Amino acid sequence: MASRSIKLPAVSASHGLASGSADDQGGFTREHVSVPSNGVPLDVCLTREWLVTDGLGGYASGSVPGPHTRRYHGLLVAPLAPPLGRHVLLSHLDELVSGVAGAMPVSLSSHEFEDGTIHPRGMDHLRSFQLLDGRPTWIWDIGSGGRIERQIWCDTSNPTADGSGHHASATHISWTLLGVPSATLRIRPLATSRDFHAEWRGNGEWHFEVSPVRATDHAVIEVRAHQHAPSWHLVATPPRGANWNWDSSSAGWWWNFLHREERARGFDHVEDLYCVGTLSTTMQERQTLTVTATVAAIGAPPNPAPGAGRTVVTRPTTPPPRRFYMFASPTIEPPRAIEGQVQADADPRFLEQLCRAANDFIVVRNFSDRHGSGASSGRTVIAGYHWFGDWGRDTMIALPGLTQLTGRVAEACEVLGAWARAVNRGMLPNRFPDSGAQLGEGDYNTVDATLWFIHAIDRIDTMAGGALVDRLWPVLTEIIECHMAGTRHGIGVDPADGLVQCSDGQLTWMDARVDGIDQTPRAGKPVEVNALWIHALSLMSQWADGRGDRQGADRYRVARTRASESFQSRFWCAPTTGGWHRVDGTAGYLLDVIDGPRGNDASLRPNQLIAAALPSTPLTRTQRRQVTETVRAHLWTPRGVRTLTPADPRYRGECSGTAETRDSAYHRGTAWAWLLGPMVDAWMLSHETGARALLSPLREHLWDDAGVGTISEIFDGDAPHTARGSIAQAWSVAEVGRAWIASTPLA
Repeated sequence: MASRSIKLPAVSASHGLASGSADDQGGFTREHVSVPSNGVPLDVCLTREWLVTDGLGGYASGSVPGPHTRRYHGLLVAPLAPPLGRHVLLSHLDELVSGVAGAMPVSLSSHEFEDGTIHPRGMDHLRSFQLLDGRPTWIWDIGSGGRIERQIWCDTSNPTADGSGHHASATHISWTLLGVPSATLRIRPLATSRDFHAEWRGNGEWHFEVSPVRATDHAVIEVRAHQHAPSWHLVATPPRGANWNWDSSSAGWWWNFLHREERARGFDHVEDLYCVGTLSTTMQERQTLTVTATVAAIGAPPNPAPGAGRTVVTRPTTPPPRRFYMFASPTIEPPRAIEGQVQADADPRFLEQLCRAANDFIVVRNFSDRHGSGASSGRTVIAGYHWFGDWGRDTMIALPGLTQLTGRVAEACEVLGAWARAVNRGMLPNRFPDSGAQLGEGDYNTVDATLWFIHAIDRIDTMAGGALVDRLWPVLTEIIECHMAGTRHGIGVDPADGLVQCSDGQLTWMDARVDGIDQTPRAGKPVEVNALWIHALSLMSQWADGRGDRQGADRYRVARTRASESFQSRFWCAPTTGGWHRVDGTAGYLLDVIDGPRGNDASLRPNQLIAAALPSTPLTRTQRRQVTETVRAHLWTPRGVRTLTPADPRYRGECSGTAETRDSAYHRGTAWAWLLGPMVDAWMLSHETGARALLSPLREHLWDDAGVGTISEIFDGDAPHTARGSIAQAWSVAEVGRAWIASTPLA
């Protein structure tokens, strides 16, 4: 059974248990780690966050100790137009346990307010936090030897459906009483109804619409902030033989909750929440009760007659067996294709958790109004949690690794098919716009996403056993022809050397802009774009051959040969040619951009890793080795690969502060975990050993840093390489997981 605990603030000695103690939970033994006697600073603990997702783009998330540190935290964050339009509906549950013989009431909750006060302080009674088969699991001491366990999870395999048959978000919270005969649990739901990018302030004259829907063996409460707001429901299932008590007299505003992370980022950071009332029930030892928050509709009678419409809220399911859960269906095995790597790995829990985390990013999207595809829904990839939507480049880089980690090949084909329908003038859009908006010219502002698309098709086609290339062949040929002839933003092949160029400096993945100024201008011929172009031409010639199109295959081969010769002669910077100032002066590397507005850019950046990682690029083994060793010496960190060498005067070693200061550092020294994927590929093409050592330090990050059980978007370039950006990034998880599999030696 895979579980890991993380450090929490110190508690009094009476609250701790010896390290390695275990509880018998229906025959399952679970690992606990005692809270360290010297404690961990609260400021550190509050940077540890948990996340569970619903397969729709929605989620539940918060800090491990309890206070919400971001505006994006909440227990029901539901996409009103999956996967976007995400709204925070249920923010907190204020939880209190009482009625334990010989013990005072104990709060499980912790809230931080604008003046810095934390009240109540449930964290002082928090004994442990761990991911138990991927589920966030807390245990609090409640006095007299009693404990209460809480778990949170979302529906993912079969999202709750509303009356129209559409998927609907649902979050489940369960409590189990341990060690004492009985206790009373009181829950006060704290609600809001806002876009998750915003903060909301209350008004003493404004009250939410709260009404019980029915009361049988479980309580159902309908909540709506106002007549134009979305409604949602709280479904409370008590233990057998008990009932929920509902008290509406406690309804009202709670004021001035602080989001400290938003304050640090220079944003509005205070909100008010509405207490919708109080639920309470009595629990007996080892009983479990569950509360579900869902946007699904309710309207059927408690006991519908045969053939009548049935309730569309599925009762909260009991927790599944505590085994390794993968993705959509409750399988307990990793994808068959990587079983050997899991079994051979010295630390299989790391790969197992990456498999779980990978499933967070493959979500449902409604494409019918956007592409005229005729399909009401399909699949897409969320670039990261909490705030990212689905982006073209991120999707294409992440999809091969996500598919390998999850085994969801058919859905990966759906993703590629949906994006293929969005290709226009040979270009993939940079992102899908917010719900209801049509794709416009402004969305087609990327030079590399389309070439990553071809790379992803190759990887997924191999996993799917063929046929994907045939289905997408018209789109593939359109892409190549448009690049050869030229398309938007000056993107096209330069007839002088056969390389791809672009006229806008914000078209690659290094696209941060501050006050209208590109922070990493890369107009010209970027190195990774041309490596991907050569790779695409190589694939197209192979695929054309396979289709019996000799003329087309020859044309692609000729173009590839010319581009390869130009690439080799123009991008390589040997040790004696005096490009970037090397500290060691021993290894060559690749220029970052050639033929830009200011000539060639010899900045030492990681984009050359993509060229060294693709076997079809014209680098020799010696050149690949020099590239990887140069990057290893100057750009690699234990958390990712820096975007600029610290020796460069433009280097920024910390990505923090306001949006402007963060954007200026985003690609000027900040380390990115996803770049470890191509680095490992390039290393394995040029070295016999040592690839796994590039990845191993991330194990500590996965289990006890930032988003527990997943991998962050970015890290400071300077030690201690603090995690920044989103706490869970698709291409970080995908590329680290894919590289981990590739570097696992099989017996």
